Amino acid sequence: MRAAIDHPRRQTRANGTNRSGGDHRGRRRPRANARQGYPTKISQDYGDPFKPYPCNHFTHAGVDAALRLRAQGLAPADVTAIELGVAKPVLRTIAEPPEAKARPASGYHAAFSGPYTVAAALLGGGLGVSHEDFTDAAARDPRRLALAALVRCVEDERCSASFPHAFPAVLRVTTRTGEELEARVEVNRGGPGNPLSDEELARKFHDNAVRSLPEERAAELAARTLALPDAQSVEDLTALLTSAGER
Repeated sequence: MRAAIDHPRRQTRANGTNRSGGDHRGRRRPRANARQGYPTKISQDYGDPFKPYPCNHFTHAGVDAALRLRAQGLAPADVTAIELGVAKPVLRTIAEPPEAKARPASGYHAAFSGPYTVAAALLGGGLGVSHEDFTDAAARDPRRLALAALVRCVEDERCSASFPHAFPAVLRVTTRTGEELEARVEVNRGGPGNPLSDEELARKFHDNAVRSLPEERAAELAARTLALPDAQSVEDLTALLTSAGER
């Protein structure tokens, strides 16, 4: 199920590298290692996390912060300014150069943009943002770009202190009435400290699976996979994964 939950194309590029070994700007970059301040294995610090959003992991806490403010009633039309605070090393990936991050050149570039992902989260989709937010057409959407243009990315010292053991963020929003709202996310969603629920995992699986499978079959696969701990056999599940399970 995990292969479908964590979409393969996004997973191969989740660390910001493309297939040629370059970064998202096409430049060569050295392999990350512990001497550079990065964990040699994500699993050492994060257990076995599920990636909730199909974008660069450094953007996830900003997405979560935007979702928190949206849940509190923030309407995109009321926003006049947004400040996204992150760890200093993260700025290179999701905030620079500011002009390019505010207007991503493609859906792929949008997945590495702090301003764009915050804007997409405020407008909603999937678990917060979805694959549909990272198409080339979505990256040209006037509503998303108008919100992204309001986002300023800065270093937050508290976030820097947690990095690289966590990728936190703080979002500060000013509204048309002058109200200032803040949401700080210390623990990334999908990891051991903030796990996705079974319902959220099923939703992520479903949103990926229906890109290739009929709706009914995708729903049945999700249900049977979640029920595996109590199943007497995996035959029903494997039948759905083979030609014998075609409906």
